[in-house]
Amino acid sequence: MKSLGRSVTLHLPNEIWVLPPLQAFVAEAAHFRGFSKKDLQEIEIVLEEAVSNVLHHAYQEGEKATFQILLENTPLGIALTVRDQGIPYTPEATPSYNAPRNLNEADLHGLGLFLMRHLTEELSFHNLGPQGKEVRFAKYLPTASVAEDLLQEEKTRPMGTPVEIYQGPLEYSIRPLNPPEAVEISRCAYEAYRYSYPNSHIYYPERVVELNKTGDIVSLVAASQEDLLGHCALEIPQGSENAEIGMAFVKPRYRGRGLLKEITLQVVEEARRREYAGVFVQSVTTHEASQKGALSLGFRHSALLPGFYAPAMEFRNIVRAREERLTLAHQYLPLKKPEERKIYPPKGHEDFLQKVYASLEIPRIFADPSPELLSSSENTEDPGEVSATYMEHINSTVIDVSRPAGGTPNHLHHMVRQFCLRRIDAVLLKLNLEDPLAPKIAGDLEERGFLFCGVFPSFREDRLALIYLNNCTVSFEDIQVAGPMGEALVAYIQNLHQEREEEEA
Repeated sequence: MKSLGRSVTLHLPNEIWVLPPLQAFVAEAAHFRGFSKKDLQEIEIVLEEAVSNVLHHAYQEGEKATFQILLENTPLGIALTVRDQGIPYTPEATPSYNAPRNLNEADLHGLGLFLMRHLTEELSFHNLGPQGKEVRFAKYLPTASVAEDLLQEEKTRPMGTPVEIYQGPLEYSIRPLNPPEAVEISRCAYEAYRYSYPNSHIYYPERVVELNKTGDIVSLVAASQEDLLGHCALEIPQGSENAEIGMAFVKPRYRGRGLLKEITLQVVEEARRREYAGVFVQSVTTHEASQKGALSLGFRHSALLPGFYAPAMEFRNIVRAREERLTLAHQYLPLKKPEERKIYPPKGHEDFLQKVYASLEIPRIFADPSPELLSSSENTEDPGEVSATYMEHINSTVIDVSRPAGGTPNHLHHMVRQFCLRRIDAVLLKLNLEDPLAPKIAGDLEERGFLFCGVFPSFREDRLALIYLNNCTVSFEDIQVAGPMGEALVAYIQNLHQEREEEEA
């Protein structure tokens, strides 16, 4: 056993007897962290499923080997990673599980993965190439959301009560968040977005405090002597040179005063002080205000993700009707001088990507892969290095392809098929544009229904953005964007979408 500060790593033999003491150890650690008896039972179930997959499927019968368990104290609870170097396994190899009406006729195939998905807040699978594979899941400590309380308060208000706009002089300062103010910030988020804001952590005051305490986010607020006016946060990435600026909102009664721009500017300067290579913002396209504010600070559109976000967040005891999904605008701002690097753009999109990079003022050399490399990759079944993260709160999956290989297209095809069988609405794929196999894989994905969405710039490896929508519709006419490149992205992607519909008709 090795202690790693906030984490513990266990190296265990692939023998069934290790499971009970392992569950007991994890349960005791989770109990000490503050989880309830019900939560402990759910953690044990998920851990058993993850470890059983290793014990029964990762190695040949009788083969002696070891696997690792990484237990981490996270800002919001705990996380467990099960890692091995056995036979490749991916979740798409498991049949989809549907809860039966008649338990006597139940088919339990796929039940384990079903439980892992529904008993955790985060679940991801990673193929690590020669380093093996891992599954990671996270469980959050139970905390109260202000949204549920505020929904009840709204029921006592007269219907159609207008927002009272503050008309007087406004003196305020921008400063770090004080922990006791977190409740007011969560209420502020609800006033601005109701319960539709994509990052649900903002509705939980205890989470906001803890994330600031651990440095996972840096919250700045605009505050007068009488009131908190708005909030914006720098969201610190794990292992990335880019940081996200999010959780940005101003109370409706103080809008139109330029507050959001001022807070965001201070957060950008915080990212610059921390020497991040770039920052990005992601805004739903139901209005242009957030995008206009970002444009005024130098951000430029690089991608548009149709249908990626759910129309509203779901909280316990809140039921919503299925509505059309939301489109997300991705805007990027380099903070360091971008280096000129070589990328391999997908066929047919070279001219448009040239315009995107020119708008971003990021120099790139567009190259074609060698025929020899493409030929040598055809005879391998190597799936490459691929990770998939399921985001339950928006019912979407993000797949990152950091190292594509000859077997990646088939691997991705099977993954997406299983995600669709599990009724996941959207699959966002991020493909390493600096790998020579990128054009071939992108072309294969587009033939199988993926839609080109733009690019995610980075200081090390740019990613091509492609999206697959599982029987979801998007009204491009309702998408609101700001600026020439935003408009160009909408027109370009809408045209691709219409061409595909005409081909399928």
